[in-house]
Amino acid sequence: MTKAAICTHCSDIFSPLRDWQTDRSWRWCQCVHSGVRWADGARGLIEVTSMHGPAHVRVLGVNNSFLGLAVNTLLADAAAWRALHERTCAEVQPHYLFHAEKRNCWALIVRPGESGDITFVDWAAARYPQPAEGAA
Repeated sequence: MTKAAICTHCSDIFSPLRDWQTDRSWRWCQCVHSGVRWADGARGLIEVTSMHGPAHVRVLGVNNSFLGLAVNTLLADAAAWRALHERTCAEVQPHYLFHAEKRNCWALIVRPGESGDITFVDWAAARYPQPAEGAA
């Protein structure tokens, strides 16, 4: 799943940094009330935070199969788009929120706690991290 965070305070949509292997820095929204970073980019695990608590940050998730086909295919009409939507939602594993028996959509708005790949981190700890023990 391709992921981005949404701040409910300023409505900014922002993604974690791409270089997750060497840079686990937070990326902040325009108002700096919410942040996002990769916990493990290879596994698609992200961390989010919000000054006002988990109710004030969301994750926008896009099904990668749909995204790849939609970008690389010229779909002629609404019926073709609908068929791609239905195919994508039927082909994912049943435990995914995209699945036809869950949300049945290629794009999702997810709250922290609704999916195992999104972890909420306390805003103060994210914004003002303490130095590691023994660090100067």
